Amino acid sequence: MDTSRIPIVSAPSPDAQDQVHARDPHVFLRPEMRVKGEQGKRLGTVTAVERDAAGILMGITVRHGLLARKLTQIPVARIKHVNQDAVVIEYTVSSLNQLSRIARA
Repeated sequence: MDTSRIPIVSAPSPDAQDQVHARDPHVFLRPEMRVKGEQGKRLGTVTAVERDAAGILMGITVRHGLLARKLTQIPVARIKHVNQDAVVIEYTVSSLNQLSRIARA
């Protein structure tokens, strides 16, 4: 039996795992993640991750403000990047407060 053509299967290397995450930069998005602004300041918490029927990310809902009473939808185009710890959006505290709110469920 010629074993030179049998592929060797092993666990993916850390580099390969990073490449998978690079293809889907929103893979870490989940409720209860911290939300940070452009300048690194904490803005709030993700309460919902919105996807369409095909599973494509449409945006996130962020709970923010004094006593975390405000809910605002952030479109996917305003998400700068996501890592295991937080999602960074293209807003500051004041610009986030100027966006329209969504009704509480």
